Amino acid sequence: HGKMYANRKERPQVRIEQPSLCLYCTSTPESFWPAIRQSSVHDGFLNRFLVFNSPDPFPPFVEREDISVPDFMSEPVRQLARIPEPMMNRMIEGYAMNPVPNPKIIADSPSAKECFLSYRSLYQKSAKDDPTMASLWKRAEEQAIKIALILAGSEMQDEISGDQAEIGCKVAQFCIENMLTQISDHLAENQHEANLKKVLRIIRRAGRKGIDGTSLTRKTQYLTSKQRIEVVEVMIETAQISVNPVKSANGKIKNTYFPV
Repeated sequence: HGKMYANRKERPQVRIEQPSLCLYCTSTPESFWPAIRQSSVHDGFLNRFLVFNSPDPFPPFVEREDISVPDFMSEPVRQLARIPEPMMNRMIEGYAMNPVPNPKIIADSPSAKECFLSYRSLYQKSAKDDPTMASLWKRAEEQAIKIALILAGSEMQDEISGDQAEIGCKVAQFCIENMLTQISDHLAENQHEANLKKVLRIIRRAGRKGIDGTSLTRKTQYLTSKQRIEVVEVMIETAQISVNPVKSANGKIKNTYFPV
């Protein structure tokens, strides 16, 4: 912890050498995307993450493969397990051990450098094409390099290959483009905009066959009749949806809504 929490007697300052924090988090689209605000897009928070969004809510089960753990990874863990608990507690608190990492340096191969350079131009063009979302592309190259570095490090290589750089660049690009789509579909600054985008998603999921007014009302019962009418009118006026009115046998008009 830093100086602001330091207490020389009870909680002496502990210096963490070369900290590298990694987070692996899971959530549901229904909880995650509505929680994102416009400020998260522009303040450098969201572009620090690679967000993978599955289009299939029920993906097929994948059988786990038995993977043998290399000795260079398992042996240090065994050594820690043999340390007596009182000493381990002191080590965890930072009083007895504060190792200084000696990271392995993995260089870029000439083909990897060429790949990163070509994608840098693509990232910069994407940022210029949509200035409102440019902040999401600022760390694209950094993310791509980190992915390629993980691939090379897992193979115990001394340099990043061109293929590994290509994979890193494509994964970073895919995640950012997917994030842009999700932000466009979910990000809202007020309740009216949130309602509009939620109804639009329902209509888009109906696809080419569209959705009739009765079905839309059933799926949007969280809205009042007035709110539903206002949302639909806005989407028609802004050409986000189209409507096909059909006169039934009893003379009533039934509307079917289609995504544009």
